[in-house]
Amino acid sequence: MNCYPHEDIVLILDGASLHRSTDLNFRNHVLLIRLPPYSPELNSVELLWDDPRENVFANKVFTSLPTVVFQLTHDMNALRENQSPVKSLSAWRWIANAITSL
Repeated sequence: MNCYPHEDIVLILDGASLHRSTDLNFRNHVLLIRLPPYSPELNSVELLWDDPRENVFANKVFTSLPTVVFQLTHDMNALRENQSPVKSLSAWRWIANAITSL
């Protein structure tokens, strides 16, 4: 299945082991760019996980997996409602400039 046969596609991957396979074959219009190791400033999602990990889940024991999911859902919904923490963690000048230049 080729959903975008006439479009150039750039896929940016972090260093997760799932993203290191060399068994996949991509067509010529798909470019893979791998981020350098230990570069959270290039992958702003990593910074978003730091906040709940440090402020919500640290030093807590949950009684069940559904309880963990509930807590995480609650916190992600709070970020959706109040986007200023998301912007402060991820809207670096180079990202904002890249978006506005599109």
